[in-house]
Amino acid sequence: MAELPFLWEVKKNGAISHLIGTAHPVADINIIEAAKRLVDKARVLYVETPEDFKLQEHHISLLNGQTIEDILTRGELKMVNSFFREHYQVYLTPEEVQSRVDAIKKQKLWYLESVAMNIVAYGSEEIKYWEAKKQAAEILVSILTQQFYEEETQKTIQKLTELKNIIKGYEAKDDKNPATLDNAIRRYANSKGVSIIGLDTPDEFVKIYDSVSSKTQRQTLLGVINAARKKNVFDQNEIQAYRDGNIKYMVSTLNPRGLNPRGRADKEYFAKACHGRTELWHLKTQEDIKQGETLIAIGIHHILTPPKTQHGYLAKLQRDGYQIRRL
Repeated sequence: MAELPFLWEVKKNGAISHLIGTAHPVADINIIEAAKRLVDKARVLYVETPEDFKLQEHHISLLNGQTIEDILTRGELKMVNSFFREHYQVYLTPEEVQSRVDAIKKQKLWYLESVAMNIVAYGSEEIKYWEAKKQAAEILVSILTQQFYEEETQKTIQKLTELKNIIKGYEAKDDKNPATLDNAIRRYANSKGVSIIGLDTPDEFVKIYDSVSSKTQRQTLLGVINAARKKNVFDQNEIQAYRDGNIKYMVSTLNPRGLNPRGRADKEYFAKACHGRTELWHLKTQEDIKQGETLIAIGIHHILTPPKTQHGYLAKLQRDGYQIRRL
């Protein structure tokens, strides 16, 4: 299997472009390096979101004076608050934590779910980083205040070295930003002067997610948090299937069948948040694909076609008359 598990050549009238299927919690260095080699050959790069993509307060705030207390039960609200508090208190002051938790009351459920997913996907290393900084600071304070004994010198030096490695390792990784393949490709393309186009705009993104019913948003948020507490948000079989390029398995995960392990209400979620965005992206990329030398890096679930449908990005390109070849 190639270093890029999901890569396709898209060809028509001699113009050739490439399509990469990404997976947000997977960003192996070999996959990133292989993607960079494709960026080197590209005239233009399309990614899901531009680097300056940012949702404003009016995008994520509940409408008509509504609060999250109007939607969730008292027990559900307590669970949501506890989840975010546990994450934030690792690296924020008590005042900052309370401010973040208070803000939750006025935020849309789909937005909170997306934040929760990011915490689960990328938060563990971040938490480890801030804990290391905190422990290192405590040790240094103990030395400065003479709460330190000579016989513990070697052990303390060893511990500080370990903490330093955690801190420096995280910061070095953060500089390269390989937490997501999407970001790594985007940053590399920017350094090479390749034109970068984000497929989502904040207004379009919000409009699509706002169209998801309150019931599904509620199921999704609570499902993610429940799964996070059981440490099974990401299906390890699915992650391995992505790394192996197992297209049959990945397609099987698109079959709407109630709630998947992440807690998403599959049927409505895929119909709106996934397929709705895919259709917009298809329209936006048409002209550049015709010209060739276009590289498109989007989530694998947007590319593949669910059973008994024609919603996938590949299916749309095939209907447009493109020859598709998996590499």
